[in-house]
Amino acid sequence: MVRASWSASHIFVQKKHTMLSPPPYESASTGPYRPAPPPPPLPPRVSPLAAFKFVLDSEAPLTTVLLATGLLLIPFIGQIAFLGYQAEVFQRLVRREENAMPKLATTDILPLLSRGISAFVVEYIVMSATMFPAFMVIGALTFLAGNGGPPSRQGLWLIAIAIAGTMACVFALVMPVWNAAVTRVALTEDLAGSLKPKAVLSYARRTWTTVLFAYFVFSLLSTALGIAGMLACFVGCYPAIVLAQLASVHLRWQIYESQLARGGTLIPVKLRAALPAPMPAVAYGSPSARANVPSTNRPEY
Repeated sequence: MVRASWSASHIFVQKKHTMLSPPPYESASTGPYRPAPPPPPLPPRVSPLAAFKFVLDSEAPLTTVLLATGLLLIPFIGQIAFLGYQAEVFQRLVRREENAMPKLATTDILPLLSRGISAFVVEYIVMSATMFPAFMVIGALTFLAGNGGPPSRQGLWLIAIAIAGTMACVFALVMPVWNAAVTRVALTEDLAGSLKPKAVLSYARRTWTTVLFAYFVFSLLSTALGIAGMLACFVGCYPAIVLAQLASVHLRWQIYESQLARGGTLIPVKLRAALPAPMPAVAYGSPSARANVPSTNRPEY
C-alpha cells in the first residue's frame, strides 16, 4: 500500500514537471527561445597539395608552363615578366574571379613586364638583406673549422652542421618576412608600401606559424617534383621550377585568406589588368568594396 502510494505520487510529480516545462523553443523567462548564434567559421585550411592542383586544373597549364619556362631562360627580363604574371594570378584569386590563372600568351609579356618590376626589386632587396649575413656566418664558420687551412674530416662534419643550422635559422626567420613582402607587392604593386617595416613585420607575425609549416611541406613536394624533372634527362627541371613557382602563388593566397579569416589585415588590390578578363567596378580592398567586410579585420597600415 505504501509502495503503491509512493508510485502514484512519483507519477504525479513527474506529470506536473512535464506540464510546467516549456516547449523546446520557448522559455518562461525570455519568451520565444532563440538558439545561440553558430560559432565563427574556422580559418580555411592551408594545403600545399591544393596549390599544385590549382595549377594543373587551370585553363591551359601546359602552354602556360612551357611559355613561362622560356621566359625564365631570358635573364632578368623574362623573370620580371613572369613575376608580373604571378601578380596577375594572385590578384584574380583575391577577387574570386572564375578564371584565376588564364592562359599565358606572348602578347601579355610586355604589359606584364611593367607590372613585375616592383616584385623583382622587393624580392631582390629582401633576399639580399637576409642571405648576405647568412653567407657571412657560413664563411666564418668554415674558416674556423679548417683553422685557416683545408678542413679535416671532423671539420667537414662541423661545417655541414653549421651550414644546416644556419639555413634552418634563415628559413625560420626570413621566410615569413619574405612571404609578407612578396604578398603585399603582388597585391598592391606598390614598391615603397611593400617595404614598410611595420606593415611587413605585422603580417609576418600573424602568419609566422602558418608560413613555416606550409612552406616546409611545400618544399618537400617541390623537391620531389624537381627530382622527377631531373629524371627526364634534366630537361624537366625548368618546367618543374615554373610549376612550383606558380603553385607558390596559390599557397600565398591560401595563407592570406587564412589570416584574413582570423581578423587579419585586408590588403588593397591594385585595379589594373594586363590580361583580357572582366574586372570588377571597384578594386578589392577599396572603401567601396570594404563595406561588406567584417569589422574584425584590422585596418590597413
